Amino acid sequence: MMVEALLETKDVVKRFGGIRAVDGVSISVERGEIVGLIGPNGAGKTTLFNCITGTYTPEEGHIFFEGKEITKLPSNKIIRLGIARTWQVVRPFKKMSVIDAITTGALLRHGKIDEAREKAREVAQFLGLPEEILKKRGDEITLMQHKLVDLARALATEPKLLLIDEVGAGLRPAELNMMIETLHKINKERGTTLVVVEHIMRLVMSISKRVIVMHEGKVIAQGKPEEVSNNPQVIQAYLGIKPV
Repeated sequence: MMVEALLETKDVVKRFGGIRAVDGVSISVERGEIVGLIGPNGAGKTTLFNCITGTYTPEEGHIFFEGKEITKLPSNKIIRLGIARTWQVVRPFKKMSVIDAITTGALLRHGKIDEAREKAREVAQFLGLPEEILKKRGDEITLMQHKLVDLARALATEPKLLLIDEVGAGLRPAELNMMIETLHKINKERGTTLVVVEHIMRLVMSISKRVIVMHEGKVIAQGKPEEVSNNPQVIQAYLGIKPV
């Protein structure tokens, strides 16, 4: 019996003027997977995320979540279905406390502020954010803490699918190790399916069950991490030269 994909895109196209930033992309993500989405700058990875989450509407193609088409749904309806995301550049609530920032995500499922704050604290504790950090404002915390707050705010919406955009960027080696452990923990202990856009190969290759490679708006390869890393098309896309 075929297993229904949690997320599926079919021939998705997104244009900006004459440029096809996403050019006929068809991918599927199974429930419980961690999928890496890699490619050079400008490959269309974040644009694909924007199409999936309703920030952009594709000109062509279809997007399905749990078997239901979501191609033209607005972002607020898509997040209620269970798709959340983080952003390539952290978006701190500079004058808001960390706990309040996480609570904004929890309010999606918990209409009462006390319940939302309780959910926010549970998620913060799960991610290892200590109580003293929760009291600080967004302009008083480190980059690593910002990344964890972004993850916490997204997790507080109780997603089934979490799209993560360059969470490793700017982190030091020890912090990167902590982030790798955190992503594994989110997947294993909360059962959240992850699609991770990343340029740091150590991160994406160590957490991904499967890797999808985009280049110039198209999917050029996919498979297990070791298969993709030795693929001649992938090597050429990253290095600009044909492997000998």
